Amino acid sequence: MESPIEDENYIYNDDYDDDDDETIIKPYRNRSLAWTKRYRTLNPYEKVRARVINNFGHRCKEDWDEAKSSGLLRQYVPNYPEEMYAPEW
Repeated sequence: MESPIEDENYIYNDDYDDDDDETIIKPYRNRSLAWTKRYRTLNPYEKVRARVINNFGHRCKEDWDEAKSSGLLRQYVPNYPEEMYAPEW
């Protein structure tokens, strides 16, 4: 497995998808790139997606937004998954 190439604002990694295109990971909201990488390592997209579908039954962005506004998602599920998991989302 190839290690990612980093700079201070972004992480470039070929391991996020099967294409030969380079994927750019940006810092999440006002968090640092290091925090974003740690969060994505501890809470990978597939794990969070399975938790949301299995535990809450949410299958679309509208369901996610409704659950977020009602407080059902709690911690360890990002409020803006389209930003946290941009390459996968």
